[in-house]
Amino acid sequence: MAGAGCSAQVLAFRLYDVNGNPLPAGTLVNGADANKVAAQTVSPDKVPSTTAIGGTIHSVSIIPDANCAAGSFSVKVTTPKGLATVFPFKSN
Repeated sequence: MAGAGCSAQVLAFRLYDVNGNPLPAGTLVNGADANKVAAQTVSPDKVPSTTAIGGTIHSVSIIPDANCAAGSFSVKVTTPKGLATVFPFKSN
C-alpha cells in the first residue's frame, strides 16, 4: 500500500469465497497487528446478509505514524463458526 506523501490512505477490499460468493452473514472484519501505522475501524465490520455475486466491499483508513515510517497491518476475517483468516498488508 502506497500513497501520496505522509497522509492517511483508504484501503478498499472485496471479500468472497473460492467460488466468488459472499462470505457468511455476520462474518467479522477487523484491523489487527498494526506496526508503525494505525488501522481504523473497518467499514462495514460485519458481512451483511447478501447474495451478491463477487462478495462484499469493505474499507479501512490507514494512518501513518508521526515519522512516516514504513509499516504493516493485517485484516482479520472471522466467520460465525470461528474460522479466522489473516491478510497482511505493508505500507511504504
